[in-house]
Order: sequence, then structure tokens, then C-alpha cells
Amino acid sequence: MIEYKDTSAEKLGLAFASKDIDVTALGVIDKKIFEDLEFGILGASHYLKLKVGEDVFTEVFSCEQFKNCEKGITYVDDCEDLILTTKVGKFRYQISIIERFFVEPDKDVFNRMMLDYESMNYESSLLFEFQYKGNPKFTPITMIGVTKQYSSYVIETIHAYPEENKFVTTKTWISYEDK
Repeated sequence: MIEYKDTSAEKLGLAFASKDIDVTALGVIDKKIFEDLEFGILGASHYLKLKVGEDVFTEVFSCEQFKNCEKGITYVDDCEDLILTTKVGKFRYQISIIERFFVEPDKDVFNRMMLDYESMNYESSLLFEFQYKGNPKFTPITMIGVTKQYSSYVIETIHAYPEENKFVTTKTWISYEDK
């Protein structure tokens, strides 16, 4: 287990680029490759990379921002729906971020979310339980589930922040088309 790190859902930021972004500085905990899609859990959230030939699309959802704002990286606050054209093709990308607030944290709600995640027919997935202090009502986790629908990848994530009584979920659709 990695060392405890105090993070906040309020600090989550979304960055994306039609290039390969080096995420190692953000602390890659675990990663998988499913067909053309690499996805992983970071010390402070998740990333995904769709690689097709020489074209790469990267999404980073993290509590930590890049120390040097690289050229070609776009930061957004919430939902994005776009087409990025490259030399040989184009990426169609859509993400929605949904925050769920719980005034009274409920372990039953967390357990239902875990059961929903485990019962989904993801073709590939990752789950990581982070260290925590005290006796939280639910476990700080990051979960990533991936399915492929036709030529699109659908990536769903859940991020749990028990110190703030908050869950943040994302759903990303990404596809690639040749020109």
C-alpha cells in the first residue's frame, strides 16, 4: 500500500491532449492495457491513453496539476464534447463528471456502489484502496471499468473521498477514426 496522502475532490482537474502525456510524475500505482487503450490509477486519481498508430490521446483526471503547463494540454472544469483532428485521423471525445455529495456518509451506499461496479460486465478494470487515517465511513478508492462498444471505448470511474463525504464519478466515451 502506498503512503497516506491527503487529497481533496475539490482539487480534481481534468486535462487532455492529442499527444502522449508523461504521467509518471503523478505517481502511477497500477495500469492495464486493453486493446489500444492504456488506463491507470494515479496517486491522486486516474489517466487513460488511446494509442492508434502514431496518434495518441491522453486524459488525466487528477488532484495534482502538472508543474509545468505543457504546450498542447487543455484543462477543463467539467463536461467536454469534442473532436480532435490529427495528421492521420481524429479522436471523438466526450466526458461527464458527476459529483455526489453525502451529508451523512452511508456505508450501505458505498457497498451498493461497490456491488454495482463488481456486477458490471467490464471487459477490463482496476480497483485500488488507498490508505486512510481514522475510521472513515467508507474506503477511499479509485475504480476504473472499461468496455468497448463498436469502435468506442467507454470508461467509467469512481473516486471516493471519505474525509469529505464525497464520491466523484466520471464517464468517458472515446473513439478514433481514420481520415
